[in-house]
Amino acid sequence: AAAYKHSVSVNSREAWYVSALAAFNSKNWKSAESYFQKYCKSGEDEYTSYAMFYMGYAQYAQGQSLTAFRTLERFITTYKGHPLMYNACVTAASSCVQINDYKTGARMALLAIDSSANEKQRQDAIVLCATIYSDDAEYTKAVNILAPSARLRSDFGARARYLTAQVYARENRIDDADAMYHEIEEVF
Repeated sequence: AAAYKHSVSVNSREAWYVSALAAFNSKNWKSAESYFQKYCKSGEDEYTSYAMFYMGYAQYAQGQSLTAFRTLERFITTYKGHPLMYNACVTAASSCVQINDYKTGARMALLAIDSSANEKQRQDAIVLCATIYSDDAEYTKAVNILAPSARLRSDFGARARYLTAQVYARENRIDDADAMYHEIEEVF
């Protein structure tokens, strides 16, 4: 709190960044967005990429879904391979869902799969992508993104099969859903 109070009284790039981080960590999203925006507009340096991501996340946290998506899309296209790429893709996908742009949301979720740094992230991104496809009534795409995982004999394989059964049920393919549920019961 003291660092935040001091940094907001100083008018410099570094102080804006520190103020933004302090506000972000305190979940003071409006102040965080404001200071990150000020910092990003003041020039490019080693922290600009981080400031842009955190600004987009702060916008998302405030419910500014379209603005957040635009900021995060700019981050994604500008800073390929960045350590926060996965987080940016997931947050951008979620922003798209909130504005009912499922096609772009699915595209962002596919990027999240590609940019995942570990198996848990990859699995979470697959579930996100399948959920977005299903919400958009793109049932075949939802099943296809789950299919490789559904063949696995693992916890995630069981989860992917369960999600596939749910997609079948949403599509009103009750026999296929029942068969998948039965398969889960037999195998796991």
